[in-house]
Amino acid sequence: MIPKEAYDVVQETVKRCPPQPGGFYQKRIDSTLRGNIGSEIEALLDILDEQTVAFVCAAYPDVHKLVIGDYLLVEGEV
Repeated sequence: MIPKEAYDVVQETVKRCPPQPGGFYQKRIDSTLRGNIGSEIEALLDILDEQTVAFVCAAYPDVHKLVIGDYLLVEGEV
C-alpha cells in the first residue's frame, strides 16, 4: 500500500471509531518495520487533538520489553 493509501485507511478507521477524551491509541509495529508507519502515525496524529504525541517503539517480544512510567525496560534493565 502506498503512503497516501495507508494514510487514508487510518483516517477512515479513526472516523468510524471517534477518539475519546483521554483515550489511548496504538499502532503495532513489528521488528522489520514493515508498512507505511510514518503515514499511518501521521494520519492518527492529524485527527487527534494538538496535545497528542506519538511514542514509537518496535516490538521485539523475545526480549521481554516493558514500559513502566517513563522507562522502557528490556529484560528488566533500563
